[in-house]
Amino acid sequence: MNYRGLAGKRIVVTRPETRGGRLAAAIVRAGAEAVHLPLLEIERLPFTAPGADAIERYDRIVFTSANAVSCFLEGLDSAGRATFMAHRGIATVGPATADAVAAGGATVGIVAREHVAECLAVALGCIRGSTVLWPRAESVRKTFARLLFAGGASLTELPVYRTRSLVPVDAADKVRDADAVAFTSPSGVRAWRSLGLPQLRVVCIGPVTASAAAGMGMAVDAVASPYTIDGIVAALRRALASGNQPA
Repeated sequence: MNYRGLAGKRIVVTRPETRGGRLAAAIVRAGAEAVHLPLLEIERLPFTAPGADAIERYDRIVFTSANAVSCFLEGLDSAGRATFMAHRGIATVGPATADAVAAGGATVGIVAREHVAECLAVALGCIRGSTVLWPRAESVRKTFARLLFAGGASLTELPVYRTRSLVPVDAADKVRDADAVAFTSPSGVRAWRSLGLPQLRVVCIGPVTASAAAGMGMAVDAVASPYTIDGIVAALRRALASGNQPA
């Protein structure tokens, strides 16, 4: 993708410190300045990790975020990790989550075309009678689980992390004179609103995040399509093309 096209713009990136790099790098490649303002941190939860035998018995292991992948892998012992790496039933939402699985040494069999959990449920195909393990965030929308249950799967949900809001003391100073903010999760939107930060042009990674922003009274200027980092950069171009000021 040709990343140029945002020269001279200042774009706020709200992703956690460990996850902001790829988006910030893409924004810089587009000629803009990435203003990194992490409003969330990822906390791995204590959980009872499945052993190697249990992992092998699952027909599917599904991930709806890259954070879930890294936190799940951190909790496995060496035998469990080896079994996970050999598993052939791993499915993910979006390429970033698939990349996290690959970085852990495993192979992804199914990647949902769109970065929403509902699309992953569809991509799994016929799951009646299947056993599915879902390492996930502590708080998630219930839609994905309902779809898997409706499809006849036996689903084990395993919360492996939570997101916690940060309160940067210099938040207002950092976003001053910024042109837009890129949100990649509803949690980031909620954190922004809780700080009372000003309305900038708003770009969201997908419809779930956009819906959260709209529900909190924020005008959404553009939604990424596809729901990826490349899609966010393209959406930023659209949002900033008119030159109009945010409402």
